[in-house]
Amino acid sequence: MIDLFNVGLYTFGVALLAVTYLPFSPATVDLVLYSREKQIALFERRWLLRGVGILSLLVLFVRALADGQFRWIGLLGATTLVSAVAFWIGYVPSVMSPPKERTVLSAAEGDELLAPDETVLGLDHDGEARAYPRKHIARPHYLPDVVQGDSLVVTYCVLCNSGVAFHADFDGEPMDILPITAPDNNILLLDRNTGNYIQQLEARVVAGPDDGTVLESIPVQIAKWGEWKRLHPETTLVSAPPQSLRDRIVAVMLDMMVAIPKLEARDTPFHGLTTAVDDRLPAMSYVLGIERDGERVAIPRAVLDERSVINETVGGTAIAVLYDPEREIGNVFYRQVGEHVLTFRPAPDGPDEAVARDDETGTYWTLSGEAVAGELAGQTLDQHPHWDDLFWFSWAAFRPDTRVFTSVATSTG
Repeated sequence: MIDLFNVGLYTFGVALLAVTYLPFSPATVDLVLYSREKQIALFERRWLLRGVGILSLLVLFVRALADGQFRWIGLLGATTLVSAVAFWIGYVPSVMSPPKERTVLSAAEGDELLAPDETVLGLDHDGEARAYPRKHIARPHYLPDVVQGDSLVVTYCVLCNSGVAFHADFDGEPMDILPITAPDNNILLLDRNTGNYIQQLEARVVAGPDDGTVLESIPVQIAKWGEWKRLHPETTLVSAPPQSLRDRIVAVMLDMMVAIPKLEARDTPFHGLTTAVDDRLPAMSYVLGIERDGERVAIPRAVLDERSVINETVGGTAIAVLYDPEREIGNVFYRQVGEHVLTFRPAPDGPDEAVARDDETGTYWTLSGEAVAGELAGQTLDQHPHWDDLFWFSWAAFRPDTRVFTSVATSTG
């Protein structure tokens, strides 16, 4: 005869363990597809839920042992083994920590690690250029670093191909980052020192004591290693390969599941969304995202392939996008230089890597924003924060009021 009380204990215990695991594993998140708020609530109560679940299974174990019901003991043993493996290898908060050992390499040393066509995340902070191999940052989703004396957190989410860096302190308190889950296909980070939850693609605290605070971000460019070096010959490269057995296994699993070429070949996001996919552009097409003072704009790569120089105004601020379609690399800058608000034009025959020339002073500018000839030679444009080469669905999911840039005079919203 089936012991319904034992069945109830087992079902209850396993259900509580499952609810603290399913939303936080790439392999099972689509089985529940909870909202961000519900995932945060479950995570904050995880130890209570697990404790009650384990207690329920322990009561079942004691009952089965006392009654000599060894089938229950065998089932509990199998459940324990499966649960341990699942949490060890598939639970995001456990498997997404960066390696403790990281090495800063010169560009020449980086050539021994990366082929010219391998992808890096690059940043230029206060005149110092640094690159991070995408293959090293894809698993942990972030790497802490110090550039020009500033503590930074460089973040990347492969599901939407979004990269951005933050200053790694909050009101003077250093951040202690822990990846939690990926609501709507974008990584959610917890700063354990403050209890703030940070949505990577929003660069904003979405829950916690400082809910609503926008972090000070630094733009990150996604580029081929060879092209990044060409723009920044003095760049350094951070090598942070997976070191533990678990990290190497997880890295291989992620590469099998969500390698960028596989994502590009899809028509839909890898995981389900809690909202409908915005159909103004193909879901997995690339866009460059810009946000300023409450206004958002997405510039499709298809537009950038045809227009290497774009002058725009976002949130009342004059900005310029400089892009090289052959090298698939670009940047966003403020157009204000001193007293001038510059208007840029393509300069295919310009000197010294110049890609643009401004109408106001006749100065020639490179993709890195350096003036190489003309009245303003020697000056450098200030970078404007932006999201480089991310999938359209993700930008639209977190900024549904975005407009889509289609030409100088026409945008859709």
